[in-house]
Amino acid sequence: MSVKAPAEKNFRRAKVRPSSKKKVRTRSWLTWRAARWSAAVVLVFYAGFRATSLVLQASALQVRRIAVHGNVRISSGEVQAIVDGLRGASILTADLPR
Repeated sequence: MSVKAPAEKNFRRAKVRPSSKKKVRTRSWLTWRAARWSAAVVLVFYAGFRATSLVLQASALQVRRIAVHGNVRISSGEVQAIVDGLRGASILTADLPR
């Protein structure tokens, strides 16, 4: 058995809409998206930096031996004096005099 109560004449519902949560979600989503992109860019730059330093410091790419052949106008000692600082340097960054 159901009983219906009469509606009150003075009661009115507030015509307030609930706050929009989509804007907060959109901002939050954009913030997370920007954070992920920033982290990815930082990771790529760091990986590039580490790879570059690894290649430049690789022992396989360092000058170990300097052999002088075909020197007619300059002596071997003078050539060795010119290229003295090259031993142990990377072949990619060596400053070869012309």
